[in-house]
Amino acid sequence: MVGALRPISTEEKLFLDKDNTGDPWVGVQDDYISNRAPPIAPTVTANDGGSGALATPVEYEYRYTFLFAGREGPPSPSASATTVAAHTNPRIQITALEDTRYRVPGGTITGDSGERIALYRRDVTNKGRWHRIAEINSGTTIYDDE
Repeated sequence: MVGALRPISTEEKLFLDKDNTGDPWVGVQDDYISNRAPPIAPTVTANDGGSGALATPVEYEYRYTFLFAGREGPPSPSASATTVAAHTNPRIQITALEDTRYRVPGGTITGDSGERIALYRRDVTNKGRWHRIAEINSGTTIYDDE
């Protein structure tokens, strides 16, 4: 015996099993990839009752983007709210985020689209940078920033 036999790999089996006379081809799934910007700014309201992580009195600015299939679209218009010094544990409630679930033409929701929302915040008072504070599932339209 000249050499030991080795097992055949899956790729070799597939190559040996197919008819090797035509041109190779690749199938691409025609899936929707969002690169759209959210049409409206979120609505933000400063309240009390948070965890105490936000500073007072500080103006915070918020915006969001859509995430789908590894791509992030452009940001929404921004909205801002100022925490009040009288609030010992400030929180900012962000509402009016777009519901990105699948809908049929009549408006009935048919399921999760997989399109997520990335929420960003920056400290305007201290000239802070934008930071991603959350990734939200489709269908969630309210977020409490504490």
